[in-house]
Amino acid sequence: RFRTVVAFDPADAKVFERNYREWEIPLSAEVKSFPGFLAELLDQGKLPVKRHAETAAFQDAAALARDLGATEEARRSAGLFLCVPSRSRLNPRCR
Repeated sequence: RFRTVVAFDPADAKVFERNYREWEIPLSAEVKSFPGFLAELLDQGKLPVKRHAETAAFQDAAALARDLGATEEARRSAGLFLCVPSRSRLNPRCR
């Protein structure tokens, strides 16, 4: 059995973290989004990141932001100074 599942796709993270519980499907593994997994590695010092002086805008994935409220992990793992667009965090624009 797996102890941890890393969901690369935000929609998959939503299915594992929210829908599996709603559907009463047992999942014994801990589920982490890919940005959350990267942020954890950075926090533990296991993944070195070279910081850059450039400014970048980050587009939140709607499935992570709106459905799971996960907005900070991706920003911590970006390694850039981020400006905040008007449609970000819990209100990302989706097409």
